Amino acid sequence: MEPTPSRRLLAVADDLSGAAETAAGLESRTTRSRVVLVGSSAAPRHPGEATVLDLDSRHLPAAAAAEAVRAALALPPPGDTLVLKKIDSLLRGNVAAEVAALAADGASVVVAPALPAAGRAVRAGVVHLGTTPLHHTDAWRAEPVPPPSSVAAALGPARTALVPLTVVRGSRRTLLTALRAALAEGRVAICDAETDADLDAIVEAALADGPGGPGTRLVGSGGLAAALGRHLAGGETDGEPATDAEPATDLDAIVEAAQADGPGEPGGPGTRLVGSGGLAAALGRHLAGGETDAEPATDLDAIVEAGPTDGPGGPGTRLSDSGGLAAPLGRHPAGGEPHARPPAASVAAGPGRQVCIETLPGTVAHALARPAATVSEAREATVPQARAEQEREPTGPRPLLVVVGTAEPSAAEQIRRLADDGATVLRLPLEALCADDSAAPTAPPPLRDDAVTVFTPAPGPAPADLSPRRLVHGLARTVAAALARHDGPVDLVLTGGETARRVLDALGVTELHPVGQVHHGAVHLRTPDGRSVVTRPGSFGDADSLRQIVHALRPHPTQRKVRP
Repeated sequence: MEPTPSRRLLAVADDLSGAAETAAGLESRTTRSRVVLVGSSAAPRHPGEATVLDLDSRHLPAAAAAEAVRAALALPPPGDTLVLKKIDSLLRGNVAAEVAALAADGASVVVAPALPAAGRAVRAGVVHLGTTPLHHTDAWRAEPVPPPSSVAAALGPARTALVPLTVVRGSRRTLLTALRAALAEGRVAICDAETDADLDAIVEAALADGPGGPGTRLVGSGGLAAALGRHLAGGETDGEPATDAEPATDLDAIVEAAQADGPGEPGGPGTRLVGSGGLAAALGRHLAGGETDAEPATDLDAIVEAGPTDGPGGPGTRLSDSGGLAAPLGRHPAGGEPHARPPAASVAAGPGRQVCIETLPGTVAHALARPAATVSEAREATVPQARAEQEREPTGPRPLLVVVGTAEPSAAEQIRRLADDGATVLRLPLEALCADDSAAPTAPPPLRDDAVTVFTPAPGPAPADLSPRRLVHGLARTVAAALARHDGPVDLVLTGGETARRVLDALGVTELHPVGQVHHGAVHLRTPDGRSVVTRPGSFGDADSLRQIVHALRPHPTQRKVRP
């Protein structure tokens, strides 16, 4: 199948952090992507749009989770809509019921839960964490039942067929034949995979023309979502690309004239350009030799890549924009190192070379200093999207509230490192969080502008009737109460999918727009009113994870380098 810009994509996830992870994987390769928390508004609105719906079904009864999937499948309008079901890479949740709902109308289903970025592979149909089978680990320690012994066991009574790694890595024809044979028999195809290249091969074969074909429904983790994004991007080679980039017209002529050499020319290569993202795109096309129809013309990283090189413009090129160019420029000189870089009027672009930035009112220093994922993981999707992000960028100091609701043991060390950096840590009593009186949440002290505060349940013996869900609801009520007392917007970092969903529900947030990833799984999103929200699964990230996220949102010239 050749993907087209007119194709819609509907992805459904069972929790919010998974939905955000999926959106981030698709956003780097699609023109528009959004995370929706209310099903009635989840139908893809535009050709080429990727909509990711959080079903919030991880902890629902199996029948209710299956009904949520069926309701989501009824949302897209008639036409060409590709369906992706995001499941937990550790197979938690209602995997069997939700996959059965996907296949109930006779659709072909291909399952590939591997997540190479987190070291989670599928070998012989068994999920492995590194080299250890899932059912031999303690990854399900917070679950009421033991983990399944295989992907097929997680799918319950579904008729399945295993596609082993030797077939996935065989010839394209061999993989196609195996998938088509399984799907023609009405079986769910379970694919082994260890690497991103394996997932790329699976997506390509699953969506090829023939049995199954374009109507095949894909089931997997964020790794499969990223592979699907790469696949769809590879199809945008014919016809009009699926972007909103401005046409190469007057702005291209302005840049060409401003940068021209020779006596009497207006300023020449030393001319300083000041303008919006459209001017930045025109400058990128100029530096790339006037290529106005290629994909890099709509990619900020490619624009910056062209800027600091020798040739037209060259090392003296001065880039001006309201902020969107600064993050790619910060990535460019160091090859995308994901650590903080102090803000400055210029940054090194190689031995003896500097690139000067002149900016319209905005936050270039903020963008230069914030850590960013590599270009392959989290790129600015299009110039118009970057421009919209710039318009919503915070213009003054505002609080940053980190809400840690996960029970993962690593969370304590992550919080300790934030405290070492000066964050205020408020440990909320479990009894108060789980109180029956929902109208009387814990009352923390007021949030301070330009300060980092952490809310987390207090350690210690848990009440006999402690319910994890009651605790998360209490945490969400406390966050809502704290934000209601603050005069102005507050940015959020939310760990754990259910914690994130309950907090955003309490705040009335129903839609989010992805910006990028700080590290794998730590997804930076924006609310429609411009607040930053970073979501992260509780089990993701090393001891410096929260520190990296905070430094991404609140860089400071004196902060020390974040450890990789």
